[in-house]
Amino acid sequence: MSTKNKARKFTGEISRPEPAGASPVLNSAGRESCADCPLKGMRVAVVGGLARMLPTYRKIVSELGAQCIFHNGKVGNGSCKLKNVVCGSDLVVFITSINSHCALSVVKTACRKNRKRFIALRETGSESLGRLLSGCA
Repeated sequence: MSTKNKARKFTGEISRPEPAGASPVLNSAGRESCADCPLKGMRVAVVGGLARMLPTYRKIVSELGAQCIFHNGKVGNGSCKLKNVVCGSDLVVFITSINSHCALSVVKTACRKNRKRFIALRETGSESLGRLLSGCA
């Protein structure tokens, strides 16, 4: 058996430079987003906030090039789901005005154990979230 016929598993990473005048980058919602987004490829967990603001939170996060994961912060039936949200993200934004001390403790502990970036945000407004995430690069 020759070595030409053997399949090799690729373990490296291919990087292709963007050509000048490249087409716009589309986010997960299919809308145009910036080509050099500050959160490109990241998964951002938004914990707390208002459930009715979820579409706005998702829009802001996706326009910055990231995927939004939302959890309302309620831990009444256990904290397993909240911990899973933290573990599955790269950055955790914890909205303090609509959350319990218990949820804060769970999130901070999970972030510390899993070496996730934690940011506390006081306001629930979309502008506050957008300003905060724009400066996270």
